[in-house]
Amino acid sequence: MNVLIVEDNPVSLSLMENKFKEWGYTTFSAQNGMEAWTSLKSNPVNIVVSDWIMPGIDGLSLCRRIRETDFEHYMYLILVTAQNSQQDIIQGLEAGADDYVAKPVDFEELRARVKIGARIVRTERKLSNEHELIKRSYLQTIRMFTNLQDAFDDGFGWRSRRASELSVKLAKRVPDVPKEDYPLVETAALLHDIGMLSLPRELLSKKRGEMTGEERRIFLSHPILGEIVLKEIESLRPVAELVRAHHEQFNGRGFPDGLHGDGIPLLARIITAAVAYNNLIHKGKVPLENIPENLQRMRGYQLD
Repeated sequence: MNVLIVEDNPVSLSLMENKFKEWGYTTFSAQNGMEAWTSLKSNPVNIVVSDWIMPGIDGLSLCRRIRETDFEHYMYLILVTAQNSQQDIIQGLEAGADDYVAKPVDFEELRARVKIGARIVRTERKLSNEHELIKRSYLQTIRMFTNLQDAFDDGFGWRSRRASELSVKLAKRVPDVPKEDYPLVETAALLHDIGMLSLPRELLSKKRGEMTGEERRIFLSHPILGEIVLKEIESLRPVAELVRAHHEQFNGRGFPDGLHGDGIPLLARIITAAVAYNNLIHKGKVPLENIPENLQRMRGYQLD
């Protein structure tokens, strides 16, 4: 566990360094906030123990700067201060400090508080590692489904990737979509037609007007089949909901549930618009200059 000690008094700094080494920590030291900031950018620090009152960048400003910077791992911040009124403590915590130690320093108390920080840092690291494992597993699952689409049909996989790219671009232009939802709309658009892989190949070569009643019923089931496949994986359940809804129409005449208006999830409406645009370009071969006119005709019935 690595500790950065920030103290402008050389005697106090040396004493604290010796104590932390005695307790088994690896230490870095700085005599002011600017030295501390330079050290943080080049050394793997887990815990910062900083004096509050220092020339230049003081301990409070150092806390703020650390919290405003996107470091790879969480740093536990302890302020050492003679300013221990309730208002001072609140000010320190609001600046980003996790704890404080009053001067004159009781080293047994400091040791106990640093041990708390070390436990929190280890817990954060463990959770971060678990999150990375979940993320890798999620991405591997998406790649597996994408590979299935490519194996089924090269054009099918390419159209899905194009729809995904367009959906994200469109989502970024819709103010009501938070950036946290961009990966969700990207994945749902990529897999929006995954249920098609369950349909007979000869059916996919037909236009809807050429299908028999039974063939049409089977075709209309593909959003449900896609949802069934995806919702078996817990992390993909939000994606499954959007896949089910991507053929709903704004006027309520879509399928499979006849949802209408705002009853259709916003992200599903975005995917529907992106797919409609994609189809006009690549299936309908509509010239780019005629796309706006064609999309306007869908307004209020197929599209929002």
